[in-house]
Amino acid sequence: MNFFFGTFVESSYPFMFGDRKVFGAALLAATAGGAVVGLTGAEATAYVPVFIAPFISTSAVGLTLAMLTSFTIAFTLTLAANLSALKKNRAATV
Repeated sequence: MNFFFGTFVESSYPFMFGDRKVFGAALLAATAGGAVVGLTGAEATAYVPVFIAPFISTSAVGLTLAMLTSFTIAFTLTLAANLSALKKNRAATV
């Protein structure tokens, strides 16, 4: 279940450790998501599919908000880091 639908964060380590900006984005996103969990009092378990986790938590709204917060921050900052690296690489080759 973990491999097909659960969290498999270990697969992202090579990408995070390869770029400090991506690693920082992951840390910031995790911190923000944890803060939302703390503020809403949501409790859940790990290694379940993302679409099931909110419904087995103590606060479906709180956990969903934490998940969306973490995803949005991680996605936005990682995209920005990658676009910046692409722009820098294109400028260096021209």
